[in-house]
Amino acid sequence: MTQRVPEKAQPVFDAFWEERKTLTSPGVALPFEDAFNLFMQSTRAYDAGAFELASLGCRAALESACYVFLTSYRLMDGGWRGQAPRNLDGTLRRVGFTEILQGIKTSKVLTAMQMRELAAIKDHGDLIAHFSAKNDRRLEAVSKKILARGVMGLEGAVEFEKGLAPLEILSDLKSGARILLAVAREWNSRPG
Repeated sequence: MTQRVPEKAQPVFDAFWEERKTLTSPGVALPFEDAFNLFMQSTRAYDAGAFELASLGCRAALESACYVFLTSYRLMDGGWRGQAPRNLDGTLRRVGFTEILQGIKTSKVLTAMQMRELAAIKDHGDLIAHFSAKNDRRLEAVSKKILARGVMGLEGAVEFEKGLAPLEILSDLKSGARILLAVAREWNSRPG
């Protein structure tokens, strides 16, 4: 039985987009446009019933925005420049979302509640992205129990990871909109 989805995500995006307009002058791009576009696509995916894609997109949008917040700065002329993290040998280094979360926490750009919401959105996106692998590990663990103890008494021992309910994902989209705006607003307030 499928859960009825009482709300659409388009109003979440519309409110986000109106607030986003207050962050900059017309014609001036913030370095967050890719993140904003990912977020827009996430709300569209949600409204189309592609809930798992909405969750992944929301996670990606927030990871992107937080990365940009931590690795770019404003220029005096109103532009901006990215400063990608590098290894000691000068090559670009990959920064994962866990490290980005630590950087955001240290920067104190988000409230404690927003940090919990950001971590939940990351976890929800990870759940969807690694769904099969997590269930494989559970099945492997149960298989070992069966070999060690036999089948008796293992009813219900295989509990597979379940996906997220649409309302959980909608809640993530609402939180995501607030977090995106908070990060962009704080970045935009930095002196150039």
